[in-house]
Amino acid sequence: MIPIGALTSSFSLEGHQDLKILQPWWDVLCDMLSVPMFMIGIFAGMLQNMNERILCVPVPRGFDVDLKEWNETVLRKLVANPRAHTVGFDQYQYRLINQFCYDNAVLWISKYFPHLVVLHTLILTATRNFWFRFPETSSKIEHFVCVLGKCMDSQWTTHAVHEAALDGLASAAAALQPPPPATAGSCSDPRSDELPMEKLPSESPPAPPRPSIRFVDPGEAAPPPDWPPPEQNEGRRTPSDDRILDKKEGEQAKALFEKVKKLRAHTEASGGLHRLYVWQTGARLLQALVVLAYTGYAGPNMRYHIHCVEDEYITGYGDFYCVHGLWRIFRMMWMAYATTMCVYALTCAYVFYWVVTGRLKEYSFAEARQETGVDDIPDVRNDFAFLLHLVDKYDPCYACKFSVFLSEVSENKLRQVNVDQAWTLSHLTELLAINAQGESELHLSKLAAVPVDTYRLTQIQVLTLDSMHGVTLGAAVVQMVNLHKLRLLNCTVGVDNRALAFLSEELRQLEVKFAIKAEVPGWLRDMRHLEELSLEGPLTPALLKPLGGLRRLQGLRLTTSVARLPPGLATVASGGGGLRAFALDNGGARLESLAPLSKLRGLETLRLTRCGLEPAELARPLLALGRLSDLDLSRNGLRSPGDGDDAAMLPAAACKRLAVLRLSDNALASVPRLAAAGGAGSLALRSLFLDGNLIGGELPAGLFRLHGLQVLDLSRNAIAALPPEVRQLTRLSTLRLSGNALRSLPDELFRCEGLRTLALANNELRELSGLVGRLSRLRRLELVGNRLTELPAELGECAELRRGGLLVEEELFESLPAQVKEAMRGEPSGATQSPPGSRERSPRN
Repeated sequence: MIPIGALTSSFSLEGHQDLKILQPWWDVLCDMLSVPMFMIGIFAGMLQNMNERILCVPVPRGFDVDLKEWNETVLRKLVANPRAHTVGFDQYQYRLINQFCYDNAVLWISKYFPHLVVLHTLILTATRNFWFRFPETSSKIEHFVCVLGKCMDSQWTTHAVHEAALDGLASAAAALQPPPPATAGSCSDPRSDELPMEKLPSESPPAPPRPSIRFVDPGEAAPPPDWPPPEQNEGRRTPSDDRILDKKEGEQAKALFEKVKKLRAHTEASGGLHRLYVWQTGARLLQALVVLAYTGYAGPNMRYHIHCVEDEYITGYGDFYCVHGLWRIFRMMWMAYATTMCVYALTCAYVFYWVVTGRLKEYSFAEARQETGVDDIPDVRNDFAFLLHLVDKYDPCYACKFSVFLSEVSENKLRQVNVDQAWTLSHLTELLAINAQGESELHLSKLAAVPVDTYRLTQIQVLTLDSMHGVTLGAAVVQMVNLHKLRLLNCTVGVDNRALAFLSEELRQLEVKFAIKAEVPGWLRDMRHLEELSLEGPLTPALLKPLGGLRRLQGLRLTTSVARLPPGLATVASGGGGLRAFALDNGGARLESLAPLSKLRGLETLRLTRCGLEPAELARPLLALGRLSDLDLSRNGLRSPGDGDDAAMLPAAACKRLAVLRLSDNALASVPRLAAAGGAGSLALRSLFLDGNLIGGELPAGLFRLHGLQVLDLSRNAIAALPPEVRQLTRLSTLRLSGNALRSLPDELFRCEGLRTLALANNELRELSGLVGRLSRLRRLELVGNRLTELPAELGECAELRRGGLLVEEELFESLPAQVKEAMRGEPSGATQSPPGSRERSPRN
């Protein structure tokens, strides 16, 4: 015999106890009602298996079984003549008549009542749990319940709810306490009450001096940073000292945020769960009404006395008087079943009304936002909202806790906690470095948040954030009193209002590298004291509109790819006298027009690289820039103009004002005439870079009439000889001729006694004149890649030249006398050393 529990378990949630959170009170009530209905059917079915379900006796001819006198008449005859009604039936004939009359005369509801009860109960139970078993809906339900259960068990949920409770108590306490009296200190420093108490030191330490800007030579070790060691801060309490979550719990909470996002996207895309629940509720209600209709009609017709007519007279009698022995108990079971079904139908009617009229496809977290204090919890729709409505019927606290993982603010807090625990103060101190400009820089890459201990490193001058999305600079940034440059490389960075006020006053340089418009900070327009701005990415005119409010902007560098200069370029920093420096790297795309440059009359530095410029396009804008002193036209593919057309590319009036001119990596076949011989402007040019061109043959004499030249770079060309007129460059300190075809050097070169750098690598020199000893201030001499067989001993007369500055093959160095080698391997004298700030600028800088 099959146990009752085995029958009911297949239609119940046994083994799926986690799904009970989606069972509201009406499902629980229906479960309870299904049990007595099922028991009624089972018990009635067991009674149907009894042998004597109906008992029949033949009726004598001439008697009407519907009249009451029949019984009295038969009784009197039987009393008068006991043998008058003897039929002589054996037991098999009685069984035959009993079975015949049960099949043909008994009301159908009395015969099939147990089967109908069991069948209806199983159908009702199956339809109630259908959405738990249908593949399309069960997957969503199981995913939702699994994620919800993990959210309830997460330590981050407990922390967020506990933090919200503490914030509520603190707010209530603050409302009851009177405001503190104003003090002079609080009025003078509006930021004094904006930081957490644990962030404010008891006594503000003096800010370390900013290091002087210097350019570090390649291979030179950067000086150690000048800031207090981390041991001085060990006694202070850091936010990472209180471990909110361990590493494993933090990773689990982080994964939960991603799962909730995917779950929300998956369930909000459709309303299949809601539709199926409406259909199955309607089907249950319809079935309950049908059962009540037919049982209400047929139930009262159940009778105890039954008249059975057998037309074929198998036993010799046609009428039989029968008694249904189970009639009374079946009647009681029917009344109990009908009452239970009425309650079931009313419950289904209420559920159907709720799912049809209720706004179950929208769910608002207004109460959760008020309870947790998190204002950004989004409202949800469709199946996700419907599931939350069902969860509310089970326990409203579940949705409140679940909302913690829907909040972006909560996710950012978790990221902050995880980052703060991994990136401690000592770790961040180890990452501090001195960049090429001699500034202390901290580079943070691919972090989920800015570590809170970063704000305690007050010595930071340059902060670089690389590939960090959705991070926020908090109010504690006001502690970084030396911060003056911020670099954002493919980041989306928000700024707290209090931090924005600080940065707008202190930030001087901002570099933004972006791939999409969202990575350009919207708070850029508020940087009132910004002096230098660098933008690298797909630039549009709309991105330059906010720059009109940067009144103090002096330098703007754009790395992009545009066909025309943005028309709003002239409005940048228009209130502060205009730009002084502008640089554009166009990525090789041709720049069709330079007309907007003519309006930047305050420009002193102009760099146009990889713009595909034509020489004829340069004349007009350069003449309009009356203050221009530094011009960079490198990597533009410029070609030498024809005879007499030099002025078309570089007007003489503009060249007379230039101090630095870069024409590197072009296609110039000759040196352009930069100024008239002996002209007044010939002394203005200080640095000239012509490296990476096609210059060959004899150099023009006009080049050497630029008597003010200090740096001349002619490397990577095809120069075969250096003319004697080079002696006229008496102020020359750097001469680069590497990568040419020089076979010899004129003796006049060594009259330039101010030379400190002489680069002659990768030429065809066979000997080096002993006159090189005249270059007493020489510090760097590059001779690698020539055909030299020995070095002159006069190199020993170059007092400032050391082994590190002599770039030559080791065997050639060994050809020098021992005293010279020993002197070069020693340290330079203090008298001949120049201060760190006087090091020459690298050509690329």
